[in-house]
Amino acid sequence: AALPSYRGLFSAIFADFHLFRKLYGLYNVRGEPVQKLLTQFQLEHKTAFGGVHFTNIQLSTGQRKRLALIVALLEDRPIYVFDEWAADQDLEFRRYFYEQLLPDLAAQGKTIVAVTHEMGFARSVANRMVLFDEGVIVEEGTPQQIFEAPQHDRTKLFLSQILRH
Repeated sequence: AALPSYRGLFSAIFADFHLFRKLYGLYNVRGEPVQKLLTQFQLEHKTAFGGVHFTNIQLSTGQRKRLALIVALLEDRPIYVFDEWAADQDLEFRRYFYEQLLPDLAAQGKTIVAVTHEMGFARSVANRMVLFDEGVIVEEGTPQQIFEAPQHDRTKLFLSQILRH
């Protein structure tokens, strides 16, 4: 019985996600905040909000992820899960996501789980990092601990490969 209530705490955008024209589960959504978000994410010329649905979802992968992010923001849940959200974005939106949006959400008291391979951005914005190898946690700590004093050989190898580029 508790599982459905827990699900209501999360908004998630996975690497393989589904986007619907209609806003399911969202009621009384006003057009003004949606239009502001469409403009903020540079989608105002690609789609519009028709009161209960978006007029167009035939967008590029990066644009579809931005639209999915708008829906997640409209849900306004306490926990956000982003699985490689920035992977299909250009540098401008990657910077916005990591340097402005995530800190803004954190300042609102939101919990953010951001799965990423972009260690430079993660190092600058994360307050906690968890490194996985084949689905198993191999190391966790602050960015400073992970980057300056990694404990696990797998972490050391990963960082040496990432930091070379």
